[in-house]
Amino acid sequence: MAGQAGILRTALPSDGRRGPGVACADRVAAQGRFEPAQQQHVYVRFSVPNIPIAYEASIWWDLFDNWNELVRLQPDGQRQRIGYVSAKGLAVTRPDQPDYLWPGVITPWIALHDLLPPGRHDLALYTLHHGEPFYSFVTAEFTADPKAPEPSYSIRFANELDADRSRLTFAVELCGEALKPDRANEARK
Repeated sequence: MAGQAGILRTALPSDGRRGPGVACADRVAAQGRFEPAQQQHVYVRFSVPNIPIAYEASIWWDLFDNWNELVRLQPDGQRQRIGYVSAKGLAVTRPDQPDYLWPGVITPWIALHDLLPPGRHDLALYTLHHGEPFYSFVTAEFTADPKAPEPSYSIRFANELDADRSRLTFAVELCGEALKPDRANEARK
């Protein structure tokens, strides 16, 4: 896993320092995020949990004054922007502030299979606060069928798996026919 476009940069402890149950949970979480099953259809939606915390209102809302970019991580370390994620879904341009992922907002389902060709893709959701990398508070939920989303699985930022605090990293592996250019463009409108 460590060689996959530099995604997993931290070693998962095997010597029991954090306890065998925690190390095992880390490995299971890493497998779910970085060793995906091959699927023909993969949908994702993003959200920011609305967690009750006793912060003053201006501090609380400033924490989430962020925009998010969905990117494909290239083997050479470069990233290719797929689009901007907003309350309305995936867009070609950066969303206006009212459409950011604020606490309690859940995006519509985004069909990754309409945006990416067959094969393995290392992806990340970057969080930017006034243009600078910022803490990722975003959760991602995946399913093969949004009309009947069970089974689905969710991921969220974890220090053990995400060395960069501003990005939520994961992989998908798509099987099926090659994308038609109009499908990818239509999916981002």
